[in-house]
Amino acid sequence: SSPFSLMYACKVNMPENYIRNNYPIQMTVDGSEERVKYMENSVFPAITERTTKINEVYAKRYDKKNTMLYIYTDESILIGLQVMITLKRRANELAPIYEGPYT
Repeated sequence: SSPFSLMYACKVNMPENYIRNNYPIQMTVDGSEERVKYMENSVFPAITERTTKINEVYAKRYDKKNTMLYIYTDESILIGLQVMITLKRRANELAPIYEGPYT
């Protein structure tokens, strides 16, 4: 299927010569309902499945590259761990955001 037919649930109307009153046959109500059912049952679930797979791949790549460290109490701080402190006030927007590292 073309992207246009997936987006608008109909075929593309290509430029044609209609001088001899050779108009294309319009889709009936039953045909439209069948097309909508087809889109709901096959196309939309396929798009959802593909999007979910892509998001999982991106999440794995992000999690592999970026690790989050959550520190809740002083007892959970590891000895020798280097940390940075976020500065609440800066002299200007070009000043550093973090101060450190501290161990």
